[in-house]
Amino acid sequence: MDLKDCFISYSHKDEKQVLDIVNKLKSKGYTILMDEMFSAGENWKEKAYEYVLSTKCTIVFISDNSIISKPVLTEMEEAKDESERDNYHYFAVLLDNEPIGDKYRKIKKIADDVKDIRIASNIYKLLPDENIYILNDSNVIDTICDSLTKYNILPSAEKTENKIEKIEKNTEKVKINTEKIEPKTEKKEDNEDLKLGNKYYDLKDYKKAFEYYLKAANQGNADAQVNLGRLYNNGYGVPRDIKKAYEYFVKAADQGHSDAQWILGNMLYIAARVYNYPIEGSTKKALEYLEKSANQGNRNGQYILAQYYVNGIKNYLEINHEKAVKLYSEAVKQGHLDAHCGLAFLYITGQGVPQDYDKAFDLLIKTINLGNAKAYSLLTDFLCEKAPDYWGKTINFITKKANQGSVKALSELGSSYYYGKGVPKDYEKAIYYYEKAAEKGDGIALSNLGCIYEYGNGVPKDYEKAAYYYGKAADQRVVGAKKSLDRLYESGKIKLKK
Repeated sequence: MDLKDCFISYSHKDEKQVLDIVNKLKSKGYTILMDEMFSAGENWKEKAYEYVLSTKCTIVFISDNSIISKPVLTEMEEAKDESERDNYHYFAVLLDNEPIGDKYRKIKKIADDVKDIRIASNIYKLLPDENIYILNDSNVIDTICDSLTKYNILPSAEKTENKIEKIEKNTEKVKINTEKIEPKTEKKEDNEDLKLGNKYYDLKDYKKAFEYYLKAANQGNADAQVNLGRLYNNGYGVPRDIKKAYEYFVKAADQGHSDAQWILGNMLYIAARVYNYPIEGSTKKALEYLEKSANQGNRNGQYILAQYYVNGIKNYLEINHEKAVKLYSEAVKQGHLDAHCGLAFLYITGQGVPQDYDKAFDLLIKTINLGNAKAYSLLTDFLCEKAPDYWGKTINFITKKANQGSVKALSELGSSYYYGKGVPKDYEKAIYYYEKAAEKGDGIALSNLGCIYEYGNGVPKDYEKAAYYYGKAADQRVVGAKKSLDRLYESGKIKLKK
């Protein structure tokens, strides 16, 4: 995978100042990755880790806005951790003239008010040890570029080439998650080849499924065209080929297939706005496809379009929370699990609707009961932090789910006792619930147990046990677990066995 030169971490409230610097870096040939948005319920930690690993360095823009932004703080933490490697670098730009020492002190003070204990305990340490610049320095761009050159981060902007070919060459980057779209017959057409394709797909004989989908697609069947696109997109039964996937999705979308329309909208948007591999007019086309899909009542199209109305798209789409509420609500009626989180978020913040914690709570409980584990973090880390009166029934609900054997609930209950969220801090109970979750294979619980034994929280320090749990978590690709395991070995706390 080709790495971008720089990941830009910033508060969107500072966008104007930041984009001025970014555009100057781009003009010098540097390739840039910027986070477009963090969606409600999205895992900030995993997303920040993905951004950092996709680049050669991180440049964080420090302001009074960014130092209280949870996504920025999470990105800083990941960049700081990654900068411990010899080949990764981390820079900061101060967006005001405040002396660095004063900024450090302000960050330390704000740390006391930050609810995320994992970040708050180390926030004052999250700035880079060196390479801190002040925006108002007239030579700041040259200074940054000199530093990038010093660390052998040279401009690597690609020359213009066919944009579809770019997507094809970067299949890992623009692959769209179409797993949720099971083969189906949207238009209720009676096509025997399509039926046979679906049969073999269910049997996981993707080569046979491909054979019959191709026959049906060549007859102009839109469902078969979507399913072919899906096979090419995921590399099931055929070599992964994003260009061919795109072509089949277009064929189906042009016949009015609502699934093809939202997939295309998502594909075009991600290519253009996240990975900077745009097809001409792709952002506009993306929105047109999403509108068509949503207008046909497709819940995925409604959900994605609602997200864009929440955040807006510069020069293309104004923020409109009222439209977002309407779209989320329609998707919720059709059982879209993440739409429950999006609508709950708006009820919590009072955007587009009157603030209503009860409705938010009910939506989150409903989607968790339907199997949406992502909603736990929105419930505990957002709703209960803004409305502490909800801790009581939240803990009761999580405890009930844990007693029913829910792995995620066991892990969440462990975290509640570990951090004292809604209950008195109790390391013994935290370990009990983490161990229960770990026994069921929960990666987060395994990683947290590793941390408990490494630092001796509630138990004697035991580096061997810490390494064991970190290793199990790393096997599941839990973010940060591999780093923690490496740290134990590199520090000499654990010796490599011969």
